[in-house]
Amino acid sequence: MKLRNTLVDNSASCADIIAYIWDLNDLDKKILLRLCEREATINELCRELKRTRVRIYQRLNYLLEKKFVNRKKRSLRRGYEYVYSAVPESIIRKETKQLLKKTFKRLLKIIDQKLE
Repeated sequence: MKLRNTLVDNSASCADIIAYIWDLNDLDKKILLRLCEREATINELCRELKRTRVRIYQRLNYLLEKKFVNRKKRSLRRGYEYVYSAVPESIIRKETKQLLKKTFKRLLKIIDQKLE
């Protein structure tokens, strides 16, 4: 298990732990870290991360479902485009801590049960 090894040798980052807990893949993590720096459109993310528009769109939708990313519509001369931004890092940390606490509590209850 990759996370276990990085925890043992103290090389795990906050982003690694968040990605593991929320089941984010490498591209999700790259997109989220990039959006924490500044907002971006799909085209900007495609160019910077060298991925297809479809793939970026799929991963953005996944991050939207997790509520790690916000989307707003920006009007253009002809039509519109969506601009994506990350929710504040403090919210991601808070949600992750809450999930970890709840999960750890459940695990402790399971461990206290009789071995079967």
